[in-house]
Amino acid sequence: MINFLFSGQNDILFSDEEGVLSPDTFAGNKAPALGKNGRKGIRLLPEDVYDPESQDYFVFMSIFAAIISSLGRKSRSSTRNDLQELALEWLFVPNTPDSNGLTFELGCDSLDVRPNLIRTRLHFEFYKRMISGIRLPFLSCRLPARFRLEGAGIAGDMGEDMLTELWMQPGYRADLFKKVIEPQSDTEFNRAMDALDANGNIAIKNGLVYFTGRNPITLKYGTRFDWTDLTGLD
Repeated sequence: MINFLFSGQNDILFSDEEGVLSPDTFAGNKAPALGKNGRKGIRLLPEDVYDPESQDYFVFMSIFAAIISSLGRKSRSSTRNDLQELALEWLFVPNTPDSNGLTFELGCDSLDVRPNLIRTRLHFEFYKRMISGIRLPFLSCRLPARFRLEGAGIAGDMGEDMLTELWMQPGYRADLFKKVIEPQSDTEFNRAMDALDANGNIAIKNGLVYFTGRNPITLKYGTRFDWTDLTGLD
């Protein structure tokens, strides 16, 4: 179910057109609409996969609620911002328990899904929604090894540093990002940015730079693809 939610085939659940969904969206039998083209919503609900009284259902809804909270925008509401910070900590800081003692890693293990696949998919959502002004907690897990190696292979140490920094802080202002990276020259920096962008590792939107894993938009995968195959994450 988690894999389906994060697949290209069900991308509408996290679309720009529909905005942020809440767990209440899944109440009843009405599926979310697919936006402006009049297509029908996908009718796969958690209840179709898990018994609502089961532990798997509880775990799924815990993960889904954290995903939704992490995708909120900064607001004047301190409560909402606190929920986002708690969600990001639970999702990215290894072995952080929630109020029920459940950790994200344990929840993923029980549902047979991969934490880093979800984390990478979230970064792509930060980019799509232009979420900025947040930074992951200091103790967050590292950028997955696949992307560290990819960044280094494309642009050397600076490429790895770029992806590592964007993993920790999505939506960097491009001018501030360059100051943090401290390239030897603008040419070197721009060449690295262009190469990582072409490979789908980063994307720039309205002057903000994001880590995107392997951006299906840049790589022209269309609307039907599998995030596991796209990212190659274990």
